[in-house]
Amino acid sequence: MIILNKMYSGDYLKENIGHEFINNYIDDEGKQYIYVNPWQQVRKLDSGDNYIIQVRYAGKNCYEVLSYARIEKKYTAKDKGGDLRYGGHLLKDLLGNNVFDSPNSEGIYAHLIAKHFKKCKPNTYLCFAKGITLPEDATEVQLCGFEFGKQNLRRYVDSITYKEHYQTLIDFINNDNNWSDANHKLSLPKNYKSPDINFIDVVGKQYEELSFSNWLSFYLRNTQLCKKFLSECLSVDKDELTNLTQPKREHHNIDIWVESEKMITVIENKIDSGLNGIKQIEDGKFTNQLENYQNYAETCAKQNNKKNVYYYVIKPNYNQLTIGEKNKDWKVIEYQTILKFFDKISKDESFKDLPYIQEFVKALKPLTQTRKIDYKDIIENRLMERIVALNKEKGNK
Repeated sequence: MIILNKMYSGDYLKENIGHEFINNYIDDEGKQYIYVNPWQQVRKLDSGDNYIIQVRYAGKNCYEVLSYARIEKKYTAKDKGGDLRYGGHLLKDLLGNNVFDSPNSEGIYAHLIAKHFKKCKPNTYLCFAKGITLPEDATEVQLCGFEFGKQNLRRYVDSITYKEHYQTLIDFINNDNNWSDANHKLSLPKNYKSPDINFIDVVGKQYEELSFSNWLSFYLRNTQLCKKFLSECLSVDKDELTNLTQPKREHHNIDIWVESEKMITVIENKIDSGLNGIKQIEDGKFTNQLENYQNYAETCAKQNNKKNVYYYVIKPNYNQLTIGEKNKDWKVIEYQTILKFFDKISKDESFKDLPYIQEFVKALKPLTQTRKIDYKDIIENRLMERIVALNKEKGNK
């Protein structure tokens, strides 16, 4: 039997250290234990070989493979794993600071003892449908027709009910090229530093388009900065940047509008959305917001003898927004490029008086990730903070 275990999923992780962190470490005695989501006990294992494959959601019908292990046996200790030690601390102490513990009264911390644990090489995906767009150089394991279901965090794949899928997964497991090293023991990194917190995250605006459009527009009021941003970040011709006007917000619903004597630059910010305003204008013909903005900008350019109009959509790296042939004049700029530019600006003495520039750089970083919310990293940071707190408590006794 093979257990597919979906990690880093569910509302529990919004405020807590996920119990599944033990899947990423061996305990202090060098054994590999597995916590299988959700908290209920694992059903009876087959008499033959049993495996677990850890995955996490990567898009509709697509799951990134994290690791696999051959299961030695179910973990049946009376305390369900609370007295296992990681990083010198009892598992029940590491997780005891969570907002709420395991939903059952017994407090299950471990389900399985594993052996032959291996991490999966990066960019490897289980795909439950054909035609899924994957990252460049990705490895695809096709399980067409299989599914987790909306509420399932684990699925059991046996050799009878799912014969073809089972064999595909066994072949995948047995291919050594798919796997790398095993886990190591948990330890606090030397000179550990808590991750940066920016005030826009504190007030719950980290993924709000309005906030970042306002912030960016505010900085572009600085004419020198605006010229550098347009030329270095957006590649607008420097010769067209004479006599820049102040940027306009929500100009005819356009997020940011910048003009000079010779050009118009239109910037649409898409942090957490796709194209809006798609509607049918006549039989078989549709229009969207970018087309509407472009029509307006071209009309203004003709009326005011502007030489060029530049069109940009800026988006987080995790936003899978695509621009079709109909909007081919629009160039997509990812927030990784925006971050690189403003990180350089934050170190430039010419702009040292820009208010909150360091905070802006911090706020941009989450928009450069490949995932909107990466619970794997969040859990890891919470775990390290918990170890720091427990070490401090020990030192005070």
